[in-house]
Amino acid sequence: MKKILMFSVLSVLCLGIVSLAADKPNIIFIMADDLGYMDIGAYAAKVCGVDRSDCYYETPNIDKLVDQGVAFSQAYANQLCSPSRAAILTGRYHCRIGMTTAWFDNIPNYYNQGLETPKGYHPLDSDHSDHIKAQQAWKNAKVIHGLPSGSPLDQGWDEICVPEVLTGYQSAFIGKWHLGGGGVKGYSPESQGFKILAHLDSGACQYFNWSPLWNAKSWDVWKSHEAIWEQPRVHGSWNSSFRPREKYLTDALTDVAVDYICNSAENPDQPFMLYFCHFSVHTPLQARPEDIEYFTNKST
Repeated sequence: MKKILMFSVLSVLCLGIVSLAADKPNIIFIMADDLGYMDIGAYAAKVCGVDRSDCYYETPNIDKLVDQGVAFSQAYANQLCSPSRAAILTGRYHCRIGMTTAWFDNIPNYYNQGLETPKGYHPLDSDHSDHIKAQQAWKNAKVIHGLPSGSPLDQGWDEICVPEVLTGYQSAFIGKWHLGGGGVKGYSPESQGFKILAHLDSGACQYFNWSPLWNAKSWDVWKSHEAIWEQPRVHGSWNSSFRPREKYLTDALTDVAVDYICNSAENPDQPFMLYFCHFSVHTPLQARPEDIEYFTNKST
């Protein structure tokens, strides 16, 4: 298999292994959600001046990336879901797109309420025509719920994303999207040039019994008439070629990623980029019983 260019973006830090041995190296870009700087063994050990074995959190695979690649100690990311994702995919400041905060599943917008869009607003902008009851910026800010892709709703606005300029590559997406307005047609990873392997357009997902949410047909916040919607209300999907074997979401998504990489190895002349967005370690905090027992009994 040809050389791989691998990145791991961890909320507030970046880790990478870079190989320029091939003209078009394969690229694996991994994002972990809400993972802190001091939650990585290699970083915590360096900051505290201790051995990694003395750290409470254990991240041996990420530590291996640090040892074999380049670790950044002054890299910056937005501290919220959707803005970070919009910036990474477009290479633009998130505020220039209007992705000013992470949209919540229960926040209405003009489109999903069947309302007329005011002049100067986008149909997927959050609707604040009601009285704001809670002074919380992350809930009250004007924010667009979908990354403009040139769909009819966008009226000519099209954000160009990495897969659209990465010529000659097959670009695949796995995991948390959170840029599609809750499954609106024209705002999925496919709309931005990705082959979808598994995606859910939500800010969070339970780690056990996760499939009902992925198969849901609507959000509770939708009030518009059925005729307004351009497709069945589906915000999650699995590519039938890549099925998970594990019941725990993090492992299930990893299954899909490993299968895709192994299958891609059978066609070495076709370079690929895999954008792999884990839901971990975002809430809800749900771990496997054996992991809970292990860390409960571990000295702090």
